[in-house]
Amino acid sequence: DFNPRSIGYIGFMEENGLNLKNQQYLVTIADVVMWLYEKHGIWVEANYLPNVEKFAFIAKPLNFKKPKEFASYREYHNATKQFFSTEKYETPTEAYEAAITYTLTNLI
Repeated sequence: DFNPRSIGYIGFMEENGLNLKNQQYLVTIADVVMWLYEKHGIWVEANYLPNVEKFAFIAKPLNFKKPKEFASYREYHNATKQFFSTEKYETPTEAYEAAITYTLTNLI
């Protein structure tokens, strides 16, 4: 589950000059998404899938190779599928929380 005390959020708060001792801070999903983008060059988004009426996420480094740099579309697809969630979520909040957790665990 989403834990605002995880190492990524502590890093976010420290980098933004917030004191962690005996205080609680409300860090929004938007704050963390922009922090990942600005500090780590990773874009995170939740997308609605109308065919299943659920949400999924994408968490992709911006410096990842472009499609034309691969020998084929299949090669590109195989290389990028790690950035797309396979699980589906009921709400965009759940999808963003999963994307943030995935990014902090696997991409940073």
